[in-house]
Amino acid sequence: MEGFCQCNCGRKTSIGPDGIPNAFIRGHSTRAYVENPVIDGQRMCMRCRITKPVSEFYKRPETASGYRGVCRDCMRPMNNVRVKRYYHKHLDRAEEYGRRRSLRRHGLTKREYVAYVEQQGNRCAIWRTAEPGGHGRWHIDHCHETGVIRGLLCSPCNLGLGQFRDTPEFLIAAAEYLRKRSNVGPAESGPARSS
Repeated sequence: MEGFCQCNCGRKTSIGPDGIPNAFIRGHSTRAYVENPVIDGQRMCMRCRITKPVSEFYKRPETASGYRGVCRDCMRPMNNVRVKRYYHKHLDRAEEYGRRRSLRRHGLTKREYVAYVEQQGNRCAIWRTAEPGGHGRWHIDHCHETGVIRGLLCSPCNLGLGQFRDTPEFLIAAAEYLRKRSNVGPAESGPARSS
């Protein structure tokens, strides 16, 4: 991967420690940057130097053209590296954001969530296990039609209900299947398989 200096001097930049080309050559700066104009709905990417339609660029209202100088294809690896670097550096903050987002999605406050946990004795509503599994937090089980919260589940129970599409008939059929087949030997369980 190679990049070009974003001051429009046309010189290639070196590769940074994260594997992404540097934006500027040492000594060059944004002061020398002249924005690449949009001509007939197209503009040139400052990194790959390919002229592409503006739909291939992310919007950026604060620029004169209204678009970023680097196309989406060139931005993708840069964004992936930035996100991974941030996530690993701020793991606790990222996990806390995930918890807050989950509560917000279900319209719960932190206090209400803690009340649910205490009401269930810090255990899964189905298995009664004290280990939430997954990312280490209880999953908020809710009716997908009404949005009403049914309880807090461990990760395996939440995944199981999702696989059975929250349909009691499917779960009953699965339970009956397991009851019928639990004491059956390999020869009785079905047709023989050839190896």
